[in-house]
Amino acid sequence: MKDANPRIRSLVAVFIFLALTSMGARAQDSADGFLSDLHNFRVSNYVALDAYYRFSGTGDTDTLNEIVQGINSANDSMNSVAGSDSGVLSAEELEGLNQEFDKFKNLMRDNINDVRNQGYPDLRLVSDMANQALTMNEKATELVRTNSSVAQTFQGSSTETPLDEQARELDELLASVKKGEGTQELKAVIDDISSKWQFIRGSYINYNENNVGFVIDRYSKGILKGLATTIELLQGNA
Repeated sequence: MKDANPRIRSLVAVFIFLALTSMGARAQDSADGFLSDLHNFRVSNYVALDAYYRFSGTGDTDTLNEIVQGINSANDSMNSVAGSDSGVLSAEELEGLNQEFDKFKNLMRDNINDVRNQGYPDLRLVSDMANQALTMNEKATELVRTNSSVAQTFQGSSTETPLDEQARELDELLASVKKGEGTQELKAVIDDISSKWQFIRGSYINYNENNVGFVIDRYSKGILKGLATTIELLQGNA
């Protein structure tokens, strides 16, 4: 491939960028590990809710187990958040979030019992549960968003390039990588990298809408593997 070398240079730049950012995210999480727990708390609740919607139509035991796993995972994360010594959330804030979680779990239990006992869901109760999930997770997000010390953790010093600018620079690098011809295998790997990047891109653009540290750390690892594979493929076809 005649354009392999420019694409490799762009890939190396992307690789270095994400490697450094991922290390920074892990360092941030070590100081404020509750952020990843809070993120997992929110995700696990939505996983449980999604599994319930499928369970309500099938009554399938495996799907019920997915609900249980999601709730258990949220429980574990809530316990970790409550036991954190970071001091980010006050005892009152933690108690308030825990109460919202208890309401959600109670509604989940009642909705599961409806399907088990009646064979169909109570749509009003399902709506209550969905609204409770939204209220609970918005509360979890707002508690962190309004904590200035946490927000500053992810803003960097005044001498650093802002995260949103870095994200747009990475957009340009990936666009450069996608130009030119390539094998189906190469295109598939690059498309996978782009998909993962689009998932975490919003975390750079607006921290208040995303828990940057956990998301970047998780998805950057997959992107880095894909970048290494892509570089090898380009070198082999150069």
